[in-house]
Amino acid sequence: MNSSFNWRKPILHDHSDNQHDHKATWLELFYDLVFVVAIAELTHRLSLSITWRSFGIFVFLFIPIWWNWISVTFYNDRFETGDISQRLFTFLHMIAIGTIAFQIHKGVINNSNGFALAYIFCRVIIVIMWLRAKIHNPEIKNTINKYLAGFSISILLWTISLWVDFPWKFILWSIALLIELITPLTTLKEQSQNKMLQRSPHLPERFGLFMIIVLGESVVGIFHGLNDLSYFNINSVITALLGATFAFMIWWLYFDFINPRPIKKGPYHVATWAYAHFPLIISISALGASLLKLIQLNGGIIPINIIWLLCGSLALALVSIGVLENTLATYKNRLCSTPTGKIIRYGGALICLCLPFFSSLHIAWRILGILIIVVVSQIVHSESSICHVHHENVLNDLNQ
Repeated sequence: MNSSFNWRKPILHDHSDNQHDHKATWLELFYDLVFVVAIAELTHRLSLSITWRSFGIFVFLFIPIWWNWISVTFYNDRFETGDISQRLFTFLHMIAIGTIAFQIHKGVINNSNGFALAYIFCRVIIVIMWLRAKIHNPEIKNTINKYLAGFSISILLWTISLWVDFPWKFILWSIALLIELITPLTTLKEQSQNKMLQRSPHLPERFGLFMIIVLGESVVGIFHGLNDLSYFNINSVITALLGATFAFMIWWLYFDFINPRPIKKGPYHVATWAYAHFPLIISISALGASLLKLIQLNGGIIPINIIWLLCGSLALALVSIGVLENTLATYKNRLCSTPTGKIIRYGGALICLCLPFFSSLHIAWRILGILIIVVVSQIVHSESSICHVHHENVLNDLNQ
């Protein structure tokens, strides 16, 4: 009988020797598909109404989706078993995330209790998973107890919210999410001792796959924008080509200079690395909505709200990348984060924030052209001053 039918104990993986072979599984890739749907719903709703309020709602709803993904990802990195229990919990969690996506499609305000119940279902599944880990890993029970306490308080607040109306419902959700986000940070000192939070080759791979999902929304936004046009002109074609180039340059920047590099040792660096991905993921998802709107304008003057979403998103992405570089280790005696590199990253972000004030740039091909130059300058600097891990590894393999 296939070993996947076994019911195994979740035992903490040891990544301390950096030799633990832990790659993304087909189950994890299948699991990610439900997040494709959830993120697509969020991006679509943002593109329908680009205002400060709608962007705030977009960010707020993104938090529980992202947090569920990261919770399961880190759990699997520590306790993945590959047995029928993991498949069962993964399937149930996919159902819960799918329900969240459905509630977002219907409108969270009008279906707030449905959204809350779906989120409660997600967290109950994760709490059960942690309870199993506690039973079979008594040496880390103190750390897990803190996780269980924080997550349980959050579930309680979400449950109470079922009987209250807005704005109190929103306040309870916010407090609950804040408790969950803070809970792992209160255990970092303990995790540095019990090796529960270690750098692992599995984590960059999983985060990279999630980045592919959100970058895919930019590609989808370009094609949706073209499909919504009743006719094509030279402006719409140029905007689509520049939009695709823009998305490709961001992929290049992240996957050549951020994702392949090892994380510094220590739980604080791993935690900062993980949390710093959230604004990066948010910004790239928002870029997908802004690209869709740019193409739909078909060469017309871009409203200021779309300009701010586009430029602000890239600025946030560059700041996030700058923070991420501080968590990455030196490779072959070459620093990942340098003073010049910080100027390039944060200076590029500042340029992006200045662009909306120039009315002559409120045309799609002009603004995209300048933003592409900003991203290309980041890549050129990284190519010239930061170790390109993939290329050096290829050279080492050839020499051996």
